[in-house]
Amino acid sequence: MVDSAFEACTIELRKLLSQGTRRCLASAEQLALLFSGGLDSSILAVLVSSIRPTSGPLIVAGSNAAKDIQAARQAATTLGLPLEVRRFTLIEVAEALPPILTTIGSTDVLQVSLAIPLYFAASRAHELGVRVLLSGQGADELFGGYARYERLVLQGEVQSVNAEMETDFRKLIQTTLPCQQAIVERQAIHLVTPYLDGPVIAFAQNLPLHCKPLRTDHAIVRKRILRNLAVNLKLPATIADAPKRAAQYGSGAARVLAELASSYWHQWEPGLSAQESRTQARIRQFLVALKEKELRTGGTT
Repeated sequence: MVDSAFEACTIELRKLLSQGTRRCLASAEQLALLFSGGLDSSILAVLVSSIRPTSGPLIVAGSNAAKDIQAARQAATTLGLPLEVRRFTLIEVAEALPPILTTIGSTDVLQVSLAIPLYFAASRAHELGVRVLLSGQGADELFGGYARYERLVLQGEVQSVNAEMETDFRKLIQTTLPCQQAIVERQAIHLVTPYLDGPVIAFAQNLPLHCKPLRTDHAIVRKRILRNLAVNLKLPATIADAPKRAAQYGSGAARVLAELASSYWHQWEPGLSAQESRTQARIRQFLVALKEKELRTGGTT
């Protein structure tokens, strides 16, 4: 049963997020929404369409085997909204890595994995004449979406969850978001993030923990208030209850990057096992080598 105080918080979040989304759209003539078909982006899709019924398309990018593409197709059909799909191949990612590394200025495996689908989504948005791209960034860090928060709750370390969320939020603002903004700006597009609107951040940071990950008799409910908001917005259970899919895995980018690293090490260290060539350390070394080669050759893309 949902208590009245929690329901009131959900209504307040809907108001604040709607206001933040409206501000993001105020000066946007041509826009699109990064869309995975999951909880966070579906909430934004409903809010955007309620503010501007003739808004631009949803955009999803992924490899041929990407789960995000399948989920995005299903959710877009359910919502009755247009969807643009940009599939990327191994060869295309290999060609895109040098400009991605140059643009984000990092060889961090996670940041590169996140940048890959965004690079192709932003490229497609640019082709469509889009000038503003909306993203659901921030929802997981503010409302408790990551699996490690769940593990902490299960281990009885509830007080550690807030500290972990604060650390993740700082990393988002200081590292991840600047990288993503740089990728999008490369296509002359402005990235906007309604979940990171000031009043929404303040609201989230003052919410009691049980409104975020909540332990029930059966499971941990992550992003509890966002799931209740989805119900409030009349989203179907297939979306409201959808499990979290990390972008680097849902898009297939992490697998493609591992395949490229494995191919690189097969050439330079043929005795290395396939498993070893795909470790985070080896992928990072591959990215460092690729960036150094780009610097030596002075290549530009």
